[in-house]
Amino acid sequence: MGQVSVIDSTSTISVYVVAEHRLLREPLVRLLRKRPDISVIGASAYSSVTTFEIATSGCDVLLLDSPTTGYSTDLINDLSARAPHIQLVAFGMDVDPSTFIKVISSGVSGYVLKDASASEVIVAIRDVSRGDAVCPPRLCKILFQLAVRELQRRKG
Repeated sequence: MGQVSVIDSTSTISVYVVAEHRLLREPLVRLLRKRPDISVIGASAYSSVTTFEIATSGCDVLLLDSPTTGYSTDLINDLSARAPHIQLVAFGMDVDPSTFIKVISSGVSGYVLKDASASEVIVAIRDVSRGDAVCPPRLCKILFQLAVRELQRRKG
């Protein structure tokens, strides 16, 4: 994904929220704004946001609601190329292994399941902003299996 921008523990994390449904987006933004270490600098639906808008927003983390549509995948790919310093967190995700691999392959550093609590989303934002990856424990095994298959493919 390129160079990772690491935020120290005393910095404010600038977050841009992309969620298709206003009913989800607005309460999430209000929740994030209550955190002293998080600053929401933008929020929009997929259909009204552009890669340029996000890339020039100055955000550290882009929080994406279930990025599995063609438009959202294009957004992730374009943003990974244009602004590799922005860390991406997908939330509201399913446990489906193929979706998981597809989303993380596009450049997402955080994958938060749809049954996650608000505090788990906040922890994911903080962890990813520090340069860590966030993955549900029940999907970690898929990453290990993928790594083993790739190593075996390279050997053989």
